[in-house]
Amino acid sequence: MPVAGGTLQTAINFNNARASAEMPFFNQDIFDLANALEPGPDDPQPIFGGLTYNEALAIDRNAGINGIDAAISQFQLDAVVSATDNPAWATDLIYGDHFIFRTSGLAAGPRISHRRHQLLRDSIQ
Repeated sequence: MPVAGGTLQTAINFNNARASAEMPFFNQDIFDLANALEPGPDDPQPIFGGLTYNEALAIDRNAGINGIDAAISQFQLDAVVSATDNPAWATDLIYGDHFIFRTSGLAAGPRISHRRHQLLRDSIQ
């Protein structure tokens, strides 16, 4: 492995030096983004408006508690059903990915087991 034991910057440099072979169709935006982040969970991240990782985590947690969890409680819901993601698609080298819609796994809360799914299904039939 040419970058084994190296850093993310080592991999970025390797890819850049061999871009035509390593990245003939796509670039490495995710590597570049990750490499631009500050290392600590309490370090402000300029590319994310100065939020720290821990601040962003608290915002996400608050959205779950005061969003989905509050709605479940307020409307006395037993379950929330939603599509989890769009269907798979073929890679399109000209037009790119074809996202139909997006959902949030953060707000999903605990997963329901197969047995509970069967009990829930039987109770509403």
